[in-house]
Amino acid sequence: MEHPSQTQPGDHTLIQQAVLELLLAAYPAQLSLEELVRELATDPDAFIDQDEIRNAVRDLAGNGLLHRNHNFLFPRAPPSPPPN
Repeated sequence: MEHPSQTQPGDHTLIQQAVLELLLAAYPAQLSLEELVRELATDPDAFIDQDEIRNAVRDLAGNGLLHRNHNFLFPRAPPSPPPN
């Protein structure tokens, strides 16, 4: 069964979006990079699929939208609402 966020190779923005959606859906659990690849890649064994997901993770982490805990990933916590 295909994940609704499963993407075709080559669309970096859609891959980033799918990674972030999956991490947000799993939150507060942390997912490994391998779990992301298995869930999102058209062919989890294909280097191109793995590489595109790794690149998306790298870019999202570089922009502060997700964090790494060794091999596990989790989204940045949303800001707290201002006090009343």
